[in-house]
Amino acid sequence: MLPPPPANSEHKKVVIVDDAPHYVYVIQKKLERTCNCNVVATYASGIPFLEQCTNFHFDLVILDFELPHFSGLETFYRLRKLLPDVPVLFLSQFQFKEYFEEACRNPNTAFVSKQATNELCQQVVHLFDTGYLVQKTALSDAELEMLLLICNETDNAGIALKFNTSEETIKKRKLHLAQKLSITNHPTSFLKWALRNGVYQLS
Repeated sequence: MLPPPPANSEHKKVVIVDDAPHYVYVIQKKLERTCNCNVVATYASGIPFLEQCTNFHFDLVILDFELPHFSGLETFYRLRKLLPDVPVLFLSQFQFKEYFEEACRNPNTAFVSKQATNELCQQVVHLFDTGYLVQKTALSDAELEMLLLICNETDNAGIALKFNTSEETIKKRKLHLAQKLSITNHPTSFLKWALRNGVYQLS
């Protein structure tokens, strides 16, 4: 485990919890060279991390799903009880659908494949620039189209006409989409989510 750096460090502070030392070394070097951050501690298991996480400050946890003793998800839920607001970026070598969906149900969380190191850096830079991780919820083409129509202030009648269906059906689809994105069913909430995640840009 790496010790925390001096408290006056100007870089953002990152913790990595992953049991693959070679991978940890690679992403640590990449993050420190390209993302203006310091990896202040590394852990091979969630247990020592949880025991020490309240003893020093950090701005992001990069957390592997597959960990010894208990999983990354279990580590995450225990961490949330100790530090409810710290952003968590989940990693996995495998694209397990249930992992992806579980990560995106929670605020201040996102998921990146271990093979996508450039995307990992993009997430970290985006977080430190905006305060948000990009939650890449798997939207269908129809859901994405409806989201963009909502952002463009199209009313239910207009969306229903676009999809050749009833307004009542559109209301149900909007509610389902809001639940999928973990937001309130309100136009402003859809717009904020889309802006925050790079799906929509204001002209």
